[in-house]
Amino acid sequence: MTKGRLEAFSDGVLAIAITLLVIDLRPPQLGPGERLAQALWQWPSYLVSFVTIGVIWLNHHWILEQVVQVDEPLLVLNLNLLLWAALLPFPTAVLAEYLAAGGEPTRTAAALYSGVLVLLALAGIALFTWVIHDDRLHRLPPVVVQATRVQFLVGLAMYGVAFVLSWVSPLLALAVCGALALNHGRHHLRRRPADTG
Repeated sequence: MTKGRLEAFSDGVLAIAITLLVIDLRPPQLGPGERLAQALWQWPSYLVSFVTIGVIWLNHHWILEQVVQVDEPLLVLNLNLLLWAALLPFPTAVLAEYLAAGGEPTRTAAALYSGVLVLLALAGIALFTWVIHDDRLHRLPPVVVQATRVQFLVGLAMYGVAFVLSWVSPLLALAVCGALALNHGRHHLRRRPADTG
């Protein structure tokens, strides 16, 4: 398989995942005595997920730019990443539904959401690790490899923190996930063409 075909397929999956987030948004149905502000609690989870998928797309594109040779394990690891990205709209919808409820439903929804992000981070690390394991597969200088590895591992650790926080403060867990997405996006935008060799 050519790298261009792999990139096109991956872009399509990520585009569908980000579109599903928007399709799921509907005007809230107000119950008796419920205020609109309470019903709009769905927005934070959708916003965090949109930014997260956007950053996944940016980082995925950057990683594939460094790939010199596509092999079978890379294809499988790429599919694994796309699996968790494509599933993200589901825990997003669950969290949006229960974020304002409070109690056990909110904690469980936040744990589901951050748990999927942990699996997504693991999938990204696995893909990057495979790409950098053999100098024939990539064209990254060692300093960039090390900095990216640290960034991904810190992200994984923080998503783990968000998972634990889900059981204590779901809103704080969501805030950690949002801050991580913004931080990863900032790191991506700071990469210069010279960094890629």
